[in-house]
Parts: sequence; structure tokens; C-alpha cells
Amino acid sequence: MPSVTVAYNWNMAWLALDGFEALTALLTAVFLFKSSSYAALSAAAFSTSLCIDALFDVTTAAQGPPLVTAVLEAVLVELPFAGLSAVLAVKLLAAGRQSASNEANRS
Repeated sequence: MPSVTVAYNWNMAWLALDGFEALTALLTAVFLFKSSSYAALSAAAFSTSLCIDALFDVTTAAQGPPLVTAVLEAVLVELPFAGLSAVLAVKLLAAGRQSASNEANRS
């Protein structure tokens, strides 16, 4: 792999990733409000996108203050929210499975 690469749509790529994160966060909130089973999927997507964002922030940051900022943002913001969102997704899946099991037992 070359040590230097030119990315032609760099700003658009980051805008798209941030937009995807915002969309999945919004969808998760809407699905939770509506008690939709899709909340687990959007929460999992939100968690995954935050992990990807943290990874690329850290691995593409220049040495010095930009790298320190990227690491702090990843450790203090992105990864904690990713963890919370992943826990939410797992809990929603477990609750859905329990609900389906209870309904099967009733019939």
C-alpha cells in the first residue's frame, strides 16, 4: 500500500458518514418512540457507524494535536455512544425474542 494517497471526495465521504450516523440515531429514536422492532437494527447500525468513524478519525489523523484530538473524541464520545447503542440493540433483540416466546407459549 502506498504511504500517501489522494482522496478526491474526502469532504463528501466524511459528510456522508456523519449523515448516516445522524440518520441512524434519528431512526433509532423514532423506532423506539413507536415501539418498533426496527429500533434494534438502527441501534446496531448506529453503533457500527460510530466505531467506523472512530477508527478512521484516529488512523487518518496527523501526528500531534490532531491525533490527540481524534483519540480523545473516540475514547470520550464515539466509543461510549457506540457501546450504549450496542447494549440497546442487544436488549431490544432479547426483549423481542422474549415477547415472541411468550406469545408462542400462549397459543
